[in-house]
Amino acid sequence: MSGERTERPGSDWGPRMSSSYKRKNADRVEMSRNLSVNAWLRHSELYNCEHTNSEAAMSVRVPIAFLVLLLLIPHANARNKKKQVLPEYVLRAQTVAVVIRPEAGEPLTSPNANRTAQNNVENAITKWGRFKVITNAEAADLIIAIRTGHASGPTIRNSPADRRTNDQIGDIPDASQQGHSPDLTNSGPASATDRRPHIVSNETGPSEDSFEVYRGRVDYPLDAPAVWRYMAKGALDDFPEVIAVEQFRKEITEAARQSQQKP
Repeated sequence: MSGERTERPGSDWGPRMSSSYKRKNADRVEMSRNLSVNAWLRHSELYNCEHTNSEAAMSVRVPIAFLVLLLLIPHANARNKKKQVLPEYVLRAQTVAVVIRPEAGEPLTSPNANRTAQNNVENAITKWGRFKVITNAEAADLIIAIRTGHASGPTIRNSPADRRTNDQIGDIPDASQQGHSPDLTNSGPASATDRRPHIVSNETGPSEDSFEVYRGRVDYPLDAPAVWRYMAKGALDDFPEVIAVEQFRKEITEAARQSQQKP
């Protein structure tokens, strides 16, 4: 044999194998890195989307919660706040005059309805004892205007029954009360016919009795808004009690209690 070195077949397989393996391994590493990057990007996008949605939802929930809080605060304040149901001058009042509303009509079948209701109210207030009832509306601290309800039909205005034949309070004569009460409303120049009793053929009015409280010692007191009002069917009847007077008594009691609790 000659001195030449004979290379065995496949003697370069190892280097070639090693190089191919390295390339494939590098490709797998690169692919794995790309997959990791893509996964991270997808995760970031999902996170950002969820974070954005969460922030949007939070931004919506915060104003709603704030509005709900604002709505609840007035209710809490309303429960805690003590409302003065009647002004102080009502609590300080000592005298009242009970009058029939000037425009009040009475059904022909019951021409004494208003006068009877006036007597009922005066007797109930006298029995109550908080106020002194007087007939002179000009000198009264408070004026209570009453009117009985009735169904539609013919009525009489300025009924003679509504005028006092003598100075009396309810069923009790009171000679110490003298003088004619002034006009309670500014009705303007009225003709003699307007002041005389007359019949209205078909008057439609409230069916409930009316009890209204006005401030006294002012001009035309009934032209001002009533400080307190109660309306109900039978509110001026005297059996078993005059409901309107009882309701007014409760309002006075509550207003006095609240006034005493003021700092």
